[in-house]
Amino acid sequence: MKEQQVLITGGASGIGLAMVQKFATEGARVFFIDTNSTEGQKTETIEREKGHQVTFWHVDITSLDQVRQRIQTLSGKLHALINNAGISHIGKLENTSEEDFDRIVQVNVKGMFLVTKAALPKLISEGGGAILNLCSVA
Repeated sequence: MKEQQVLITGGASGIGLAMVQKFATEGARVFFIDTNSTEGQKTETIEREKGHQVTFWHVDITSLDQVRQRIQTLSGKLHALINNAGISHIGKLENTSEEDFDRIVQVNVKGMFLVTKAALPKLISEGGGAILNLCSVA
């Protein structure tokens, strides 16, 4: 992979972490955001020790200001945005609070919208790029 820049949400664990590792191994410059600073910083350190260009940012994707601020700091072309961040509530519907439901919608739906909204001007001004939206509870 020729020095491409990729932004991955939810990159501190699970599928997001696997994507951070794979894109870094393939030679991409990887930026990843998550609210889990401990795991994010740990991943950044491990990947950099391998010689990979990986940068972690603590960002709450439900905050358009936080997302825009980070995307504006990217220099060079953004080749791909991967909206991977997501949360779930495992349990019975009758045990799910309205607050839990609202938080799930904020992160899984609104967060994806906000990150895409913030990245789209950069992608368009630089001639395009790929946007991948995914979801999983596994």
